[in-house]
Parts: sequence; C-alpha cells; structure tokens
Amino acid sequence: MRNQLSWIKLIAASSLFFLVSCGGFSGDYKVEKDQDGNEFKTVKIGDQEWMATNLRVTTFRNGEKIPQARTPKEWKSLNKKQIPAWCWRNFNKKTGIKYYNHYVVTDPRGIAPNGWKVPNVKDFQVNISQRSWTGSYGSVWDSKAEEGWGFGNSGNNSTGFSSKPSGLMGYDAVLSNDCCAYYWTTSSYLEDGVKKSKDALNAFYIQFKECDCSDYSYASKECGIPIRCLKK
Repeated sequence: MRNQLSWIKLIAASSLFFLVSCGGFSGDYKVEKDQDGNEFKTVKIGDQEWMATNLRVTTFRNGEKIPQARTPKEWKSLNKKQIPAWCWRNFNKKTGIKYYNHYVVTDPRGIAPNGWKVPNVKDFQVNISQRSWTGSYGSVWDSKAEEGWGFGNSGNNSTGFSSKPSGLMGYDAVLSNDCCAYYWTTSSYLEDGVKKSKDALNAFYIQFKECDCSDYSYASKECGIPIRCLKK
C-alpha cells in the first residue's frame, strides 16, 4: 500500500511539472488604445513589443475613414481602383475577423496607432532568433493560442503572441486556408523589372500554419489579410 501511494505521489508530481512547464503565457500584458478607442493588449517578446491581438481599426491615424467593402463586388471594385479597404471575414461581422488590403498598409495616412508600425519581414525574423517563432523548419508552438486551432494543433502561447487562425481572402473575394494565421508585412515583392515598392503588384505576408511551422510568402496587394503591429 505504501509503495502504491508513493507511485501515486510521483505521478501527481510529474503531471504538475508538465502542466507548469507546458502552460501558457505567464508574463504581463499591457493595454493601450488605438485611434478608434479600441483597447488592445501588448506583449514584450525579446526586445520587441507586439500587439497580442489583431488590428481592429476602421480609420487612419488622422481620423479619416477607411472604406469598408460590404460585398464581394465592392471589394473587387475598391481594389481595382487601388483604394485602401477593409472588410469582415466572409463579409460577416459575427466572425470578428477584419481583413485589410495592402493599400491600407502603405497609405501615408497610417493605419497603425501612434507609436506603432506595421512590421516588415525582417521585424518578424528578429523573433526567429528569440524563440518566439521560427522559420519554415521549426515550431510556432510558443506563439499559437491555446484555443481556436484544429484538434491537437493549438500551441502553449508561452510568448503571449496569441496567434489564431484567420484565413485570407483573395483578390476575387474568395476565402482560403482558414486553418492558418496570416499577417501582412510592409515588404513588397519586386517582380522582374519592378524597381519601386509602390509599383509592385504583390507584398509579403507571414503565415502560421496548423502544422506548427511558419513561413512567409507573397500575395496580391488586393488580398484581404489581418494586421499585427509592432511598437516603434
């Protein structure tokens, strides 16, 4: 009986150690407000400070409204004119996910709150060496939220970044890859013969995949993708 109790205590202690060592974010979030008055959490990862939630604004920093596309037809029309625009995922507010085209990202009126910026590819790569997430050959377990992902694919969110699946919307207003998280960067993809970012048709995004790896690729600037901001 005594040996049995010893084994029970050992198992309980091991289980407690697993929970403590593999648990979620144990640091402190700060709270700030964007230009629309929305509160958002921030988290320090290494020597960078990131938003811990996706951007939710519908205005630029100067107070001017960002046009909202309410239908696929409106989304295509605004993009054709290269007008900054946002929309709800699937044009449905209940999803709670906002998409922005890349014309919003580069607009001189600025979409990021005061003191913040939309990151470039290198800004994301800094965190690769700070273990918050890694490139195509490593795990993003530490930065994926503990809920919201497919069965068995949630992370431990030890960095507090709290990444959740968002999918993206194509230039044709068709949704895809809703099992992955996407974030725009300011970095343009310069096609052959293109020398200036403003003339590029595509821009880079960061993707957190369901399979616990991350990657970056490029998409049309007319695509709808969420935004995370970085403290300047």
